[in-house]
Amino acid sequence: MGSINGIFNTSDNFDDLIEDKLDSLDMWIKKIEKSNKPFHIQPTLYNDIRKYVEQAFMYDFNLVIEEFVFYQQITPKMQTELIQNTRVFQEFEKSFNHFFDECERGFTNELIINMFCRLYTPGKTVISYKSNVKEMYFIRQGIVEVYNNDNDEI
Repeated sequence: MGSINGIFNTSDNFDDLIEDKLDSLDMWIKKIEKSNKPFHIQPTLYNDIRKYVEQAFMYDFNLVIEEFVFYQQITPKMQTELIQNTRVFQEFEKSFNHFFDECERGFTNELIINMFCRLYTPGKTVISYKSNVKEMYFIRQGIVEVYNNDNDEI
């Protein structure tokens, strides 16, 4: 439990974790450039990729499962305490309290911890007309257009 508290209770450690991921991204991009000489990745593209990865990592709560396998080994009560007392999860849960307030605590924990962050560019179609929807989307920032069943009215 000391390891868990050390990781999640200080923003420095979480920031270090993000920095480690970004360092791995830097190494990956260098390997791509090395294998693709003499072409280099443009600085603007590099910055866009780095920003995207950093934002995705900040809100991709599935990292708790991927990076810290012991999350599944602690009791549901401990999982709840971890989620309720961790800055990263608190911010997200508070953003959607109108949804989570009515949910059973175990459901909320599982939903939050298994979330993946997706950033979409403006104008991108997220769900195509008449496609089967297999995911739930929480919109944290921005706007979406939703069409009627005939795909002709917003």
